[in-house]
Amino acid sequence: FIRYKCNAMKQEDKTILYSFKQLSMRYSPDLQPDSASKQLMRWVMYHPDLKQKLENAGWHKGARRLTPLMVELIYDSLGEP
Repeated sequence: FIRYKCNAMKQEDKTILYSFKQLSMRYSPDLQPDSASKQLMRWVMYHPDLKQKLENAGWHKGARRLTPLMVELIYDSLGEP
């Protein structure tokens, strides 16, 4: 039961709409929100394939909301937080 519940939570996590700041805080919880957002943006810009995939999915620099597809693309490139 516990194993199933953990897997369900991870799958559910990928369907949540995150703001860029919320997701950045999951990756860098020890940073202030603005600093965490800047850090995640640096990682996105550092990974040209990720940036291109996100842009193909409708993302642009300064976008505040991330769709489940965008979150999945980030997870695939950076790993889950």
